[in-house]
Amino acid sequence: MSPVVKKKRKKITITSQQLLLVLTAVCAFLLIFTFNTNVFEGVLKQAAGYVVVPFQNGIATIGGYLADRSDELAQLKDVLALNKDLQEQIDQLTIENNQLQQDRYELNNLRSLYELDQAYSDYDKIGARVISSETDNWFSSFTINKGEEEGVQVDYNVMAGSGLVGRVVSVGPHYAKVISIISDT
Repeated sequence: MSPVVKKKRKKITITSQQLLLVLTAVCAFLLIFTFNTNVFEGVLKQAAGYVVVPFQNGIATIGGYLADRSDELAQLKDVLALNKDLQEQIDQLTIENNQLQQDRYELNNLRSLYELDQAYSDYDKIGARVISSETDNWFSSFTINKGEEEGVQVDYNVMAGSGLVGRVVSVGPHYAKVISIISDT
């Protein structure tokens, strides 16, 4: 037996540019051929109808779904912008409401002071606020923000909305110490 000798084949290499040129020429030829003839009119057209039409329906369904989602996202964006505007309005109205409640509280306070002023119209009065109280018992003594400079003197009575609350026991230039009427001393 003699050894089998294999012949080496030459490899044919085609560059990508050559392949592109060949495919372009084939496509152009088929394009011109199909325009000028009715070769693909019958069987190929039916086969294409079975493949292409369901594919087109699927693409149309997906396109409709994506369009609906896009519309929903646009609406969501509008709703979020409206929500932000409404939240700003709520914040502004909350601030205004708090201010009105403070004003109402102050008005009620001033009305009660005016009623107190009317009830004791025969007496001279000086308006004052409590600025501190004793640490041991708030009800035994406290300090007000009016003193000698404003005309407060020792043994003056101190009144609030409900009537007498105490008596001045010591006076500074702009403060006075008051002993409560319910103090043990």
